[in-house]
Amino acid sequence: MSSCSRLRARKMQVEASVKFENAFEELRDRIDAAQSRFESMARGEETREEIRSRVNAIWEDLKNSLEKLNSRLK
Repeated sequence: MSSCSRLRARKMQVEASVKFENAFEELRDRIDAAQSRFESMARGEETREEIRSRVNAIWEDLKNSLEKLNSRLK
């Protein structure tokens, strides 16, 4: 393998690693935000239906983030 080919391969590895780290950081931020929302719900006086609705919205957000992460890794 020529040095040029090795450099290109290494560059692609680094770019993939950076994309993964950025996507993972975004997912971690969303999980932290979801945890914060759960904690605020636990302290509040929300009805069961309000909590269910918020939990479903949080779940959808996290699911979408995981799908985005998965598509970035392909």
